[in-house]
Amino acid sequence: MVERRRWLSKERFVESWRLHIASGGPEALQLAIYVGYLKRGVWPASPLAYLHPPGAVVMVILSLAVLEYGSLHG
Repeated sequence: MVERRRWLSKERFVESWRLHIASGGPEALQLAIYVGYLKRGVWPASPLAYLHPPGAVVMVILSLAVLEYGSLHG
């Protein structure tokens, strides 16, 4: 992105990388989405772009189970 393609300056890459590390989660994926935004100007579903679909589905199912049954503790 920086040396071969020259999509970002080294300074902008380092600044972006630091921000994505501080935000937590998959830094490489977040940085790739950000660079895609810079190159094409379309924000890809913003927070939804960072979700891992299988994990999100499991969390929704567990949340619905807690709502339905009150708690998961006996």
